[in-house]
Amino acid sequence: MYILNVIPTSNLEMMNPSYEAWYEMKSNVNHFKVFGYLAYAHVVDKLKKILDRKSEACIFFGYGESSKSYRLYNLKIHKLMVSRYMNFDEG
Repeated sequence: MYILNVIPTSNLEMMNPSYEAWYEMKSNVNHFKVFGYLAYAHVVDKLKKILDRKSEACIFFGYGESSKSYRLYNLKIHKLMVSRYMNFDEG
């Protein structure tokens, strides 16, 4: 729903329903990423040992439902996870 509320619609003369229609300003969509990109999620210091990596390889799966976070598929443990701190490999 978040993406649908930010992209333009033809019903409102190519304005997006949640931001432009109310505030008469263009919304910023620079934080959007392509689904399926490789991402590296930060591992919290409490969960890692001294010689463990600081990040884990994941695949970008979507956006978090309740906060400004990203949903990821962890390639190491084969589970979905939510993380806010990550780097995307867009190359």
